[in-house]
Amino acid sequence: MLHRATVVVCIAMLSVSQARAEDDLRQALAACMDISRDTSRLACFDRLAAPPAPTDQIVEQPSEPDVRSQQEEAHSLEQPADPAARPADEQEAAAQRAPESVASPSAPRANDDEEDFGLEHRKVRERQFESRVSSTEKGNFGRLIVHLENGQVWRQVDSKRLVLRRGQAVTVTRGVMNSFFLGATDGRNRVRVKRSR
Repeated sequence: MLHRATVVVCIAMLSVSQARAEDDLRQALAACMDISRDTSRLACFDRLAAPPAPTDQIVEQPSEPDVRSQQEEAHSLEQPADPAARPADEQEAAAQRAPESVASPSAPRANDDEEDFGLEHRKVRERQFESRVSSTEKGNFGRLIVHLENGQVWRQVDSKRLVLRRGQAVTVTRGVMNSFFLGATDGRNRVRVKRSR
């Protein structure tokens, strides 16, 4: 009987502490929503969404006065956008940081591949190019294999029909999702192709 009573008391305490934690979270969210500056408001929400501290470190839950102090701190961090309105010592610090962050245009950029990692798809690439047919042949299933004067070889990947002659001007156009189309420059027909060489 004592064991059951202990379990009931523990469950009651947990539900009370859970309700208090939810109330504290609601108050903290309301305080963050009251911040007018976007970056400060986002920083406030980020602090609330941060993962919990490891169990070996004891962290106190913010009480209502702490939430108010966080809100006041966030409001004090709001700075006017006009640089002239900023304090002089802050302008000097920004001026000292600026030369470090600006690289000279003549200096080679280190790790250019790392800087562009994940942004390759945004680089400006040629949408199309023109060349002439040096030879054509039939591949599997009657699909066209086109050898261009610039040395490139393009294989047809769809089943459309396209007739090309030696010396004919062709245009290779980039499509979406890294697809390519080849067709006569003066014609409307084109086929989907993949570069072989």
